[in-house]
Amino acid sequence: MTSSWDSTPAGKAHRRRYAAHWKATNRKKYLAQKAAQNAVQRGRMVPCPCEACGKEPAVAHHDDYDKPLEVRWLCVLHHAQWHRMNGEGRNAHTPVVPRPKSSRFRGVTRAKKRFVATVKVNGVRHKTKGLTEIGAALAYDEMALRFFGDKAILNFPESRKRSA
Repeated sequence: MTSSWDSTPAGKAHRRRYAAHWKATNRKKYLAQKAAQNAVQRGRMVPCPCEACGKEPAVAHHDDYDKPLEVRWLCVLHHAQWHRMNGEGRNAHTPVVPRPKSSRFRGVTRAKKRFVATVKVNGVRHKTKGLTEIGAALAYDEMALRFFGDKAILNFPESRKRSA
């Protein structure tokens, strides 16, 4: 239930600040909820009635936040009851380990689930996409040799011999 204050600019600003604070302090819960929500939207997961009483709509409950797509469907009443009896789900506040955005190879960065090789020549970036980390490193070496010749610093110096 919302009050008229929630509709005011101050109320909306307060709600945004609270939501941002909750996301920051409950990062693992937020990511698990988002993963389940996205799976439902993409048709990979189908919402079911409450496991306890059969009522709809039910919410996705995570017993373990490290397994975001393993959920049990509970109505709001039974969801609250489950938490009163059992507390929070497992791993709710263990730190989220971020995926590294960079690579151990020169000129290679991570872009979503793939790696990208980039060479900058005269202010223009030349990129290759959709590669494994080693594939991107080899692609970087090829581009570096093409643009810089013998002065290129390579990830795999033996690739200089192969291209010659």
